[in-house]
Amino acid sequence: MILHMNPLMRKLKFAVAVLTRNFAPAKLPYKAILLVTWRCQARCLMCNIWKKERQNEFSLEEWRTFFRNNPYLKWLTLSGGEPFLRTDVEEILRSALEFCPGLYCVNMPTNALAPELVKKTVGSMLLLDIPRFVLSISLDGPEDVHDRLRGIPGAWQKAVSLLRWAKEKENENRGKFSVMLEHTLLPDSYGRFDEMVAQVRKEVPGVKIGDFMVTIGSVSSHYYGNAGGEDACCRIQDKQALEAALRQIIAARGREASWNFLYLFSQYFLNMAIRYERAGVPPLRCRAARSSVFVDPCGFVYPCNRYGRLLGSLRDSNYSIERLFSRNAMARIRRDIDQFKCGGCWTLCEASLSFIENLINPRALWRLLSGGNRAWRS
Repeated sequence: MILHMNPLMRKLKFAVAVLTRNFAPAKLPYKAILLVTWRCQARCLMCNIWKKERQNEFSLEEWRTFFRNNPYLKWLTLSGGEPFLRTDVEEILRSALEFCPGLYCVNMPTNALAPELVKKTVGSMLLLDIPRFVLSISLDGPEDVHDRLRGIPGAWQKAVSLLRWAKEKENENRGKFSVMLEHTLLPDSYGRFDEMVAQVRKEVPGVKIGDFMVTIGSVSSHYYGNAGGEDACCRIQDKQALEAALRQIIAARGREASWNFLYLFSQYFLNMAIRYERAGVPPLRCRAARSSVFVDPCGFVYPCNRYGRLLGSLRDSNYSIERLFSRNAMARIRRDIDQFKCGGCWTLCEASLSFIENLINPRALWRLLSGGNRAWRS
C-alpha cells in the first residue's frame, strides 16, 4: 500500500526540490511532459500532430508501470495531441497519483473542440487528490484568426464555452484548480492581443489579462512535425513585427500589474523573449534532460519538445527514466544543451523551470528583476 503525503507536505516537498536545484545539479527530473496520444481532431495550420499515425501507443498498464518505476515525479504535464481524446486519461492520472506519492502539480492542455468531454473528465479529476491542477485552453487570437489557424469553424466559440464552465469550477475549487488561456503568438495574430482579450471578456466577464499565458510559435520535427519549409505560419519571418507584438502584450499586461507569481513569471518570459529574438541566446540555462524530460505516446524519450535528440525508449529500459539517465551519453547531451548546441530556445515549458531554479542565483536574479521592472514600466 502506498502512503500519500497531505497537500501541504507535497507542496513543501515540491518547493524544496525546486530550491535545491538552485544549488546542486539534478540527477533525476521532477517534471515530465507526457504525451498520452497523438490523436487530435484539430486541423491546425501550424502543427502536424493531427497527421501522425496513432500506432503502438502506451497502454494504460504501461503507463502504470512507468509511474511505478518513476515514483519521484512531482509535476506532470499530460498532453498530446488532444489528451482528452484518450478515454482512459483519468485512469492514467489515477495511476500517477497512486505511484507518485509526492505528485504536486498536474497541468493539461486542450484544444476545447470537445468541450462536453473535457467538462466530464475534468469534473471527475477534480474529485481526485491533486493539490494543484491547471487546465490550459488554447486560444490563438480573435475568433477569425483562431478558427482559421485551427482549421475548424466554431473552434473559438467552443473554447470560450469551455472557459466559462472552467471559470465556475475555478471559483468552486480555489487554490486547487485554475484555468489558463494559452495563447500561441503567431504572425496571423501579431497586434491583435487587445482585440482577443476584449472578445473573450465580452463572452466571459471577469477574465483577467493575467489569465492569458503567451508563448511563441515554434517548430519541432519529433513533436509538432512542422520542421518542413511548407509550415510558414509558425516561422518567425519578421522579428520587428514580433517584437512590436510582444511589446503590445507586455503593455496590456502592465495595465493590470500584479505581484502574483504567474504574472511576474509571464512578464519576465515575454521581456526575455524580446532579448532572445534579438540575440538568439537564451537568457538562462535550460533544465531539459536534468529537471524535466519529454516522453512521446510510444515511450520514446527526448530532452524536451524542441530538441530532437533521442535519449532512448522506455520499453527498452524497464520504463525507467533513471536507467536512461545513467547512460554515458547523457553527460555529452547535457553539455550540448548547456552550450546551446541543441539550437537553443526560449519556450514557456522549459523557461518556467529555468526561472524557478535560478531564483537564488545572483546573476540570474538581477536579470529577472531587471526584466520585471521593465515590464511594470511598459
